[in-house]
Order: sequence, then structure tokens, then C-alpha cells
Amino acid sequence: VSKAGQPVALEPYLGALGHLVVIRTDDLSYLHVHPAEGATPVFAVSGLAPGRYRYFFDFKVDGVVRTAAFTVDVGSAHSPGMPMGSEGSAHDGGDHG
Repeated sequence: VSKAGQPVALEPYLGALGHLVVIRTDDLSYLHVHPAEGATPVFAVSGLAPGRYRYFFDFKVDGVVRTAAFTVDVGSAHSPGMPMGSEGSAHDGGDHG
């Protein structure tokens, strides 16, 4: 997570450095993922059926909880564990600073 191109210090929010909610737009299947332990939140998402998904990443900076939203299209050739922000995803959450 960055602001004006510079990394920001994430603060714990509900016991973690972030929370990821993944919703499949076709049938509203829902997945809530916590990050792996560490200084930088890393989320593992695998086994998604083909379709369009909305990713919502909740995080806290300077005492304020923010949400970044992404759209990810998963095709039949999807490799499990595709990280957020990789090729094929689009950020549309605007400035989170």
C-alpha cells in the first residue's frame, strides 16, 4: 500500500494488517481471507472457479480504515494464488490517501 508513490505504515485492524474479501459477481460466492504473518500483508487465494471477482482489501493507516477495490477476471487457465495487482486485475478504488 502506498500514498503518492511512497509506502505507508499499516496498522493492525481487527487483529491483522488487513482483510481481503473476495466476491464472485455471478453468484455472490464469498471468501474472507486473512494475511500470512509478517510485516507486509500477503494473501493467498486459490481454487477460484472461472468468473469475475471483486476483491475488497480493508486496511488501516493513520487511524483510518480504508478499502481498496479490485476486479479480477479468472479464466480456465488461471493459476492458483494469483496475487492482487497482478496482470489481469484493475484497481478502481481511487486515491486512498
